[in-house]
Amino acid sequence: AVGPAQSYRRDAAASAFTFDPCRRPPVPLVADQSVAASAAPASQDAAPSPRLEARLRAAEGEAVRLEEALEAARQREESALAEVELLRLEVERSGAERCAAEERADAAEAAMAALSGDAVGARAALLEGLALEGQPEDGSSTSGLGCAVPEAGLADLATSLLAACKRRDEERRGAAACPPVGAAREVFAIGTKLWRLQQAQRAMGASDYSAGSSRDTSSRGNRVLYALPQPRQAGDDVAARLLTEMSQALREFEQGLAGAA
Repeated sequence: AVGPAQSYRRDAAASAFTFDPCRRPPVPLVADQSVAASAAPASQDAAPSPRLEARLRAAEGEAVRLEEALEAARQREESALAEVELLRLEVERSGAERCAAEERADAAEAAMAALSGDAVGARAALLEGLALEGQPEDGSSTSGLGCAVPEAGLADLATSLLAACKRRDEERRGAAACPPVGAAREVFAIGTKLWRLQQAQRAMGASDYSAGSSRDTSSRGNRVLYALPQPRQAGDDVAARLLTEMSQALREFEQGLAGAA
């Protein structure tokens, strides 16, 4: 007969050999507990291998290189942004300069248009002045000025007009330097009239004297002892008028000579 104690031992032994997936594998028993305790810290404090150290150093170097590359990329990005900003400012300045240049071009075109109008007016005035200077004062045919070419430049037209003005001034000065011919002719004519009047008065006086002497000789007893001369003679008014005209002509002649001097 089997007792309860034996049946319990048999069940425990059977259960020891039964496979249980949830159970941990058996840990081998170490005979010496001190050896096991000393082996654990030795495995934990063991130095890394040279291969692991090389890999660690390579990883550290790669990290440093990556940091340097990142810093260089950041600097390049900042430089590129600065260049972009400079380009933007340059574009803005170029746009402002282009606008200013367009405004100056418009102002220059307006000034050129105004100058063209002034040039047309100046050309017309110069041509008119040349035409007037080409006509002599006495109304005769044109002098040796010649006809100005309308297509000539303003400088040529101005030079021609200046030469014509100088020529006309010289002609006027030459005419002013000569004595007034009209005044001289008038003085000569008045003098001729006075001379003829004096000759006529002398002839009339001689005839009156001969007639008076014959009357005196015929009637000596009736002759007045003292006879007053006649207050006026024939031709006195004409002589006074001629002398006045001669004085005026001589005055004009003297003024002309003074102006020429």
